[in-house]
Amino acid sequence: MFSDDLLKQRCLRHLHKLIELTEKELMRTRHQPELHRVVQMYEKKLKTYRYYYEDRYHSDLIGAFKKFQDLGKIEIITCGATHNFLPLNVNRQAVRAQIKIAADDYGRLFAGGRAAFG
Repeated sequence: MFSDDLLKQRCLRHLHKLIELTEKELMRTRHQPELHRVVQMYEKKLKTYRYYYEDRYHSDLIGAFKKFQDLGKIEIITCGATHNFLPLNVNRQAVRAQIKIAADDYGRLFAGGRAAFG
């Protein structure tokens, strides 16, 4: 999902709308110090998220995660391809397919195409 251009655009649009909302809330709460401080905190967080997502990593979270993985700062793990709760799936072939698809996707995106699952 991190590589889907439509979802990246939607994420950025949503982030911009949240920032716009905080700016409006700053005006609305200017005479309510307790609320105003909370809004300031969210505005700062959202603008920081926007900076990293849009400016620093150019909406490429896969590239950002891969960079930190390659530096040894994080370890990326995967889950079933469709987030299926595998212990409840009684079809062993389906479970293996879920894991294989997810591992192959990891290999394609993060391991330079190397197989991540045997």
